[in-house]
Amino acid sequence: MAVNIIWSPNAQKKLNAIVGYIAEEWTEKEAITFVKRVNKVLQQISNYPQSFPQSNKQNKIRKCVISKQTTLFFVFNDDHVNLLTFFDTRQNPDGLTL
Repeated sequence: MAVNIIWSPNAQKKLNAIVGYIAEEWTEKEAITFVKRVNKVLQQISNYPQSFPQSNKQNKIRKCVISKQTTLFFVFNDDHVNLLTFFDTRQNPDGLTL
């Protein structure tokens, strides 16, 4: 059974920044492809949140690799999935705050 997805302000802000960067540095087509990939992954998370591995930072936080450069962190319970943040994996992981 699919559960609702709740976006944190931080997750929405980070996604907008990533999509904007892709559109500026690459092409709008690439940005659209990335958004489609995010939507597909969100559907998978909504249906099977427990299938994604736990983060090394905290056990309750799960992670999902969107692309080689982007990872999504989230938590879930029986009612909903809460998207915490998108992280650019090219950054220092010590800067990741969840």
